[in-house]
Amino acid sequence: KINMRNWEPQMVKDLTQLFMGEPITMPENPVFSKNTYLTFKKRYINLTSPEISLDYGISKDYLIIATSKDMMFASILLVK
Repeated sequence: KINMRNWEPQMVKDLTQLFMGEPITMPENPVFSKNTYLTFKKRYINLTSPEISLDYGISKDYLIIATSKDMMFASILLVK
């Protein structure tokens, strides 16, 4: 988890290809927020809107990276 937080300032730029050409607003100083969905702790940054964001979460078994809030919630439901 610590390594992921250290990557956060560069993560959006490194993972831009995941957005498949969608226009995103690249924050100058990205600051991730934290949240919990069910019992899964996640971190996220809204880019253009909550519909276009970079979310990630780590569980005992999985690392999930998603490009929207809805995709993150659906992915969490799949691994629960």
